[in-house]
Amino acid sequence: MRLIDGRQARAARVILGMTVAEMATAAGIDRKSVLRVEHMKGIRINRMGSGGYGVDSLARAIEERGIICDVIDRQPIVRFSTTAPPPKYRRRKPVEMPD
Repeated sequence: MRLIDGRQARAARVILGMTVAEMATAAGIDRKSVLRVEHMKGIRINRMGSGGYGVDSLARAIEERGIICDVIDRQPIVRFSTTAPPPKYRRRKPVEMPD
């Protein structure tokens, strides 16, 4: 799971229908930590693999409930673990028809 933006954490929480307090309890972190992560514009993962501020705990709690946060085409996405990732939308060259 690649949680790189606070908007992903908030979207996952809303999809799950959880309040901030419920998510904090599920992740084992403080309610203020959940809010702090949700308001982050970009989450940097350090060399030890930790994002700090309870990011790892929050990501684990989200993933255990069947939601995946990922990055496709440099854009953060949130999806259910049972659905396939969205296809990449690319412009294709128009096919030239022979005369």
